[in-house]
Amino acid sequence: MPRPALLSSSFGLLSVQDLCQYLNSIPVSEPLLKQAYTPLSLQALSEVASSCYKELHLPKKNGSLRIIHGPNPHLKAVQKGLCTLLNEYQKELKSPSAYGFVPGRNIVDNAARHTGKNVVINLDLLNFFPTINSSMVAEALAKPPASIPLVSQLNQVMTNLMCREDRLPQGAPSSPAMANLVCHSLDLNLRALAQKHRFTYTRYADDLTFSSNYPKVAEEVFINIIYQRCEKLGFKVNKEKTRIQRSSGRQSVTGLVVNSKVSVKKKYCRITRAMLHNWKKLGYEEAEALFKANYPKGPLYNLSNVLLGRIEFIGMVDNHKLPLRQRKNQLLSDTRYMKLLAEYWELMNGQNYSFIQNQKIFQRLVRFNRLAENVAMIKNNQFSSRDRFIRYCTYTFVQLEELYKVYFLIKFQEDYSKIGRHFFDNNDAFKRMLLGKKKEDHSPEDVERARKEAENKTSFADYKTYMLESQFLNDCYYAKGRNPPKLPRLLRQLRNFYVHGSEFTKRDEASLKQTLEGIPAKNAAYKKKHQKDRVMPKDEVKAQEEYLVFKWIDGGDYDSVRAFLGDIVALVRYEFEDRN
Repeated sequence: MPRPALLSSSFGLLSVQDLCQYLNSIPVSEPLLKQAYTPLSLQALSEVASSCYKELHLPKKNGSLRIIHGPNPHLKAVQKGLCTLLNEYQKELKSPSAYGFVPGRNIVDNAARHTGKNVVINLDLLNFFPTINSSMVAEALAKPPASIPLVSQLNQVMTNLMCREDRLPQGAPSSPAMANLVCHSLDLNLRALAQKHRFTYTRYADDLTFSSNYPKVAEEVFINIIYQRCEKLGFKVNKEKTRIQRSSGRQSVTGLVVNSKVSVKKKYCRITRAMLHNWKKLGYEEAEALFKANYPKGPLYNLSNVLLGRIEFIGMVDNHKLPLRQRKNQLLSDTRYMKLLAEYWELMNGQNYSFIQNQKIFQRLVRFNRLAENVAMIKNNQFSSRDRFIRYCTYTFVQLEELYKVYFLIKFQEDYSKIGRHFFDNNDAFKRMLLGKKKEDHSPEDVERARKEAENKTSFADYKTYMLESQFLNDCYYAKGRNPPKLPRLLRQLRNFYVHGSEFTKRDEASLKQTLEGIPAKNAAYKKKHQKDRVMPKDEVKAQEEYLVFKWIDGGDYDSVRAFLGDIVALVRYEFEDRN
């Protein structure tokens, strides 16, 4: 997402009008909620903001309930915009201690600060969000880098938009980032205290961690000093959760083991393996039922989603020290993460895309492969059997689009100039697109200009999908004397029907048959009269194509589509192995 330009002074906003301009400049993921904010509309919303929440109760691990206050869609949209602004402020602060809800930092980075220490102390702030009141929010906004005067209308409006009944609500998108700004003074104070006594200090939301090899003060004394400092700054520590962990036992920070290096708890990995084992032994439906008995109900809480999340979390932790480029290369190595992921994809009937070097394409392929196999495997009453198969094929076609690109990137060693030249010399549709004239009107100068344009391409942005597909089929099938499969054409037609909103999926077999009934008689009568075959009009051709696709859809042959995708993956992988 492009970074919206901050207005007015070097970093801060000066008025509610400035805030409106900022919010209006932010792209939104839900266009229906997008509106042109005005000072009057924001002022009005801020005055009734406390009444715009719904109270939810979510179960905690200890059996108690966590109270969440979720804002309504319109207030939530404003708070998301404010969160973007607050994150800009956080980047400017560059806090060395805050790790939770800070752009570019995560739970692993926080834990890594405390590895290999003789002693680790964990503390938990009591009632973190409700403790932060509107006065604390207003004062934090008045300090740099926001520097919004305490008595200004802008400060009051922003504070009211982010608070509920004078408190920071748990459940508002803006609360975590705002809490970090409020806690900046606390972080500076506790960091100075930690340095004085040879401790390292970090905070992840409401979790405070101190660690040291050679502390200058007894741990119990140090903890009491922390209690006093926190209370002085308006916070209380939940003393029941305070822990002192020594290197002779297991040390953990925000759920991760930190004795010698950051790692996932063995129990977490055992449960993950057990979930995979249940799936493999019992089948998906029975394993899903067993899983549901131990997890809260909800549309996203299905076995495959949670299991993949757990595996990806293990991978993130195991590889957090690797540079970004090397994190992709680890997919080719024999790691714990890769073994778990390979087993998961085998159970999901997934494709192995680990050989693909382009990170962006790799992630897109994995995402759509998972979406497709989720549709095939998880029966959902929300969709008919026909709609499920249509979705599966559409997600498969997206993978094919990316695989065609990967093939040419591998074949021509990511040289877009060579790719452009290859298409210009071998793909008539691509050549016509660049020339823009009828074939007989092409001058040598036109051809040379178009060729240079093809060689100057730096991405696949101008390559239509049907061009990529036809050239791939030509290179891998026709050029080698092999007949190409029919599935690409069917998948492309189905994808076009689905993506472009065709009425096709709303028709039934009877209506299509009725449309096609008179075509054979028309063809015969025309041939008898004119002694040549009748050229069918576009609507009849389209109806015939739709009928063929309709019959194919009703078959719901997931296996043939999956097998075809596997064949294409194998062809691309062969090209990769041949070049390497």
